[in-house]
Amino acid sequence: MKGQFLTLDFDDEHIRVLEIKGGRIQKWAEAPISRGWVQNGVIVNAVALGGAIRMLLASQDIRTKMVIGSISGIRSVNRYVLVTGRSEMQIETAIREKARQEMPVPLEELYISWHTVSVAGDQRQVLVTGTPRDLVGKYFETLKTAGLVPSALDMKTVALARLVNDGQALVANVEPHNIDVAYVSGAVPTIAYSTDYESGLSGSKLADKVARAIDTLSAYNDSLRPESPIDPKADLVLSGQADSEPGLAAAVAELTGYSLRQVATNSEYPEGLPVNGYSANLGLASRMAPRGGKGKPISSREANVLPSVRRTRSQMAKQIGYPLLLLGLFLFLVPFYQKTTTAIDETSKLRAQAEILDQRLTLRQIEINRRDKMAGLLQEYEAISRKLGTYILDLNIVYDEAERLGLQVTAVTHLGKKITISTETIGYPPFDEYRKIYEAYVQALMKKGNYVSVEHSPLSFPPGGKVDVVAQPRN
Repeated sequence: MKGQFLTLDFDDEHIRVLEIKGGRIQKWAEAPISRGWVQNGVIVNAVALGGAIRMLLASQDIRTKMVIGSISGIRSVNRYVLVTGRSEMQIETAIREKARQEMPVPLEELYISWHTVSVAGDQRQVLVTGTPRDLVGKYFETLKTAGLVPSALDMKTVALARLVNDGQALVANVEPHNIDVAYVSGAVPTIAYSTDYESGLSGSKLADKVARAIDTLSAYNDSLRPESPIDPKADLVLSGQADSEPGLAAAVAELTGYSLRQVATNSEYPEGLPVNGYSANLGLASRMAPRGGKGKPISSREANVLPSVRRTRSQMAKQIGYPLLLLGLFLFLVPFYQKTTTAIDETSKLRAQAEILDQRLTLRQIEINRRDKMAGLLQEYEAISRKLGTYILDLNIVYDEAERLGLQVTAVTHLGKKITISTETIGYPPFDEYRKIYEAYVQALMKKGNYVSVEHSPLSFPPGGKVDVVAQPRN
C-alpha cells in the first residue's frame, strides 16, 4: 500500500503498531496495558487505552496519524445473503435491504460491513457482518484520545485472511482471553468465528480450546453453508501466541488433523519482526497490496467496518463526492450518529449478546443430539444392571431357603415373566411334614424375594420326586 500509515492491533494485554512508508515497514512497537482496559477484545476504557497508544507512539518517535485498525468479532453477527446488481450502488443497496431482513438486531443499532464470497452470473453470495455501534464508538473514542485518524477498520478475521494468498486454509489467531478463527478459500474468508476463554490456559488445555474453536467453526459452516463444507485438506495457519507458546501449533495440528502452514504476507518486512505476534498488523498492511496468488483480493470498499461518517475525504470523494461529504456528512450524519449512539447503547449490547448466545446454543445443538443417544443407552444399561442385581439376590434367597428347609434345588429356569425352581426333598419325610416344608418355602420366597406370586406344583404321594416352584418377579 502506497503512502504513509499505521496499523493498530490490540488484545486484553498488549497494543501493537506498525508504521508503513512507501509500502515498507519502518517501525514496529508493542506495549503492555493494564488489566480491564480491554476485556475479551472489547474496549472498556477508551480514554486509558488511547492514552497508552499515544505514549507508545511518542516513545518510538512515530508521528504518522493515519491508521488502519482491527476490531474483534466477539459480539458481531454474521449472515449470508444472495444479491443481484451490476453497479456498486445497486449491490450496496441490495445488501443493506437483505441485511435488514436477515439481521436479528435492527440495522440502526449496527454498522454493516461485507465482502463477496462467490459470484455466479449476476448473482453473488455475500457474507454480511453486523458490528454493534457501541463497540465502534469506543474504537473512535480511543483513536481520538490517541490523536489518530481512522482510514479503515477491518474485522480481525478479515485482516488475518489477507495473509492467505491462495488455496484453502484455516486461520486461527490466539490472543489472551479470546480466539479468532476464519476459513479462507481463494484468498477470501468464507466464514469466521470468535470466542473467549478463561485466563491461565496454556499447553495442552489451550491447544484443546483452539481445536474446539476450529471444530465449532466447521459445524457453524455446515449449518449455514451445507453445500460448501470446509476442505479436510486445508492448511492450518496459527498466529498470535504461537511464538510465546512452544508446541502450540503442532499440538493444534495433531488434534485437528490439518497441516501447518507458516504465516505469509505481501508486505516486505525486516528481520527481527515477530511475524506471528504481528500477524493482524501485517494483514491490515496488506489491505490494498496486490496479491501474488490465484485468489481475488478483497476490495478496500468491501469489508470496511468504518462507517461512512468516519471515512477520510479521499475515500468519500470517490464514492459520493465532496459536496455530499461536506453538506450531508457534517450537517446531518455526524450529529445523527452522536445522538442515536447514546440512546441505543444499552439495547444494542443486550440484543447483540442475546444473538451470540443464540448462535452458540445452535452450534452446540449438534453435540446435544449426539449425547441424547448415549444417555438412552446409559439408562438402558442401568436398568439391566438393576435387574441383574435383583436376580442375583433372589437366587441367593432361593438356594439359602431351600437348604434351610431341607430341599435340594436341581435347576432354575427363566422363561418369559416366570422363574421355575425345580426341587427335591432330601430323604422321604412324612406327607404332612412334606407339605409343610413346601408351604414354608413358598412363604419364605414371598417374604424375602421380589415376587408377585409363588406357588408349587401338586405334591405327589407318597412324598418324593421333583416338585416345581413357580415364581413371578415384580419387575
